[in-house]
Amino acid sequence: MQKGAERVVDMATKSFQVDGQERIEALRQGRQENPDQRFVITGSHLSNLDVPAAVKVLGRDFNMQVAPESVLFGLTAQQIVMNIAGRENFTPLEYKKRKGGGKMGVFNPDNFDALGETMEEGRTPWIAIHPMTTDGKMKHARVGPVFLAQKTGSRVIPTALEVRGGSISFEGIAELAKGFAKKVDATYHVGSPIELEPVDIAPLEDVLRKRERGEKITKEELAAFKETHRRLQEQADRIGEAIAAMLPEEQRGVYAKEEATDENVK
Repeated sequence: MQKGAERVVDMATKSFQVDGQERIEALRQGRQENPDQRFVITGSHLSNLDVPAAVKVLGRDFNMQVAPESVLFGLTAQQIVMNIAGRENFTPLEYKKRKGGGKMGVFNPDNFDALGETMEEGRTPWIAIHPMTTDGKMKHARVGPVFLAQKTGSRVIPTALEVRGGSISFEGIAELAKGFAKKVDATYHVGSPIELEPVDIAPLEDVLRKRERGEKITKEELAAFKETHRRLQEQADRIGEAIAAMLPEEQRGVYAKEEATDENVK
């Protein structure tokens, strides 16, 4: 996987830098002192180069398992990239199609059980903090990474890939070829690990599994579900803000100062 990721990054970039080498070194030292500590790596998802860049920079220190939306397994260009990296290194997250077109992620606890199993085997997951976007701006954080961190007792490593001079898309063969032809400048930012305040995720899992089985959900269960989700969302936004702070203002999207102010007005 390491060699495949490095190959993809080299094919797509004309320059590639790493910001946060001292934090990576601190992670190495910390893992030597506490080898049982688990981590979830999360990052912005402004291009399809995010995962290869993460593996290129962190793959020698972490045995990484990537969690993309499962729809990507059906796209030819994505399959090419996944085959280069090794398909066994990917654990898909579910999605569903929107009525008006496009797709959206589905929060299925079973997906995170599967990721948790890979962590038992010594893998470290990479999961985006928000869905892939092609406008170069961050979207609102999703709770998936913090849910997984709470479930597995992990710390969260915030990361961000900054791309300059173009964009990288593997959403089709033509886009893949275009991305490799017009190389970009990129910087991969690595932040300090974030330790989350413990949250009991059982109310969330219980309601979601009851919904899946078509069972009745009580008002008390629903209230506990909403409170748990609220707390997880607060933590997800905290991580989203940490990731946004590594990026230029124009790439921070909903976490940019002016846009955040507009959101508060709404």
